[in-house]
Parts: sequence; C-alpha cells; structure tokens
Amino acid sequence: LGPHINSLLGSLSTETMGITPFQRAVEAALFFAPKYGRSGVALVTDIGRGNLRGHEARKALGSYLGGGLMAYIGITKLAGQDPILDPTDPNFLTIKVGENMRLRTPFAPYTLIQAVSRIFKNADEDPFAFVTQAGRLVTTKLSPLAGTIKDIFQGNTYSGIPSIFDIK
Repeated sequence: LGPHINSLLGSLSTETMGITPFQRAVEAALFFAPKYGRSGVALVTDIGRGNLRGHEARKALGSYLGGGLMAYIGITKLAGQDPILDPTDPNFLTIKVGENMRLRTPFAPYTLIQAVSRIFKNADEDPFAFVTQAGRLVTTKLSPLAGTIKDIFQGNTYSGIPSIFDIK
C-alpha cells in the first residue's frame, strides 16, 4: 500500500529506486516535475496489476478522471457553454474566455488522452503516428529551459506559434 500512496502523491523515492544523483540532476534540468511524472507513470502501470495495489490504482485513477470530467462539465454548464469531449478536437476540455481565447482546464491526463486518441485516429494514414504522438507527449513534459531551447531550434512553440528566436 505504501508504494501506491507514494504514486498517488507524486512522491516516489528516486533514491530507493537506485537512481543516481547525476541522473536525478539531468532529469530535473530536462523535465518539468520529473518525480511527479514518474509517479503518474507508476500509477498507470499499476492499473494492470491484479493485487490490492492494482485495485487501488484503478479506483484512484477512475475517481480522478471521473471527478475531473464532471467538474469540467459543471464549469462549462455554469458558463453557458457546451463541453468539448472529443479528444481529437484541439479544443478538447477547454472553456471559452472572452472573444478569442480558450482556457485549458487543469486536468493533467488530457495530453495522454489526446495522444492516444490521435494515435488511433491517424494509424491508417500515418504508420508513425505512435512515434509522432509520443514525441509530442514528451514535449509537454519538458522543463521551461528545455522547452525554450526546443522552440528555438524548431522555430515555433508547442502550440504552433512562431518563435521569437529564428535561427534558421
């Protein structure tokens, strides 16, 4: 039960896992909240277990997804809007604010849900859909410094907005 609670709280002990201080420093420089991300992966991995840990992981993730979805639907209804529940829609789980702006809800697994839906949607046309979406998913987890460096070399941001730094 202890490892399950650590996964839920985002507090896996990287020292106990045998990860060296150098690797932890590299992960901290490259990724935003690496321990939290690793805990999320551990929780999703635990879903497939048949023991108490798997049961609790399924229960926790189901409650989190269901609660987040119900909160989003409630907020959109209060705002007089229709919820956008199609994960292939770029406005998935967003709320319109003002005339031309959409605000994404603070619902962490939306990037994972979108990536999986895009893989299945594009699998027939793009044999590399998995690789493309996995790359996009990793990009969302980059630290601010690593993300900025990627944007400079790529020429645009994750959202497709042209970067102010043009090195091409």
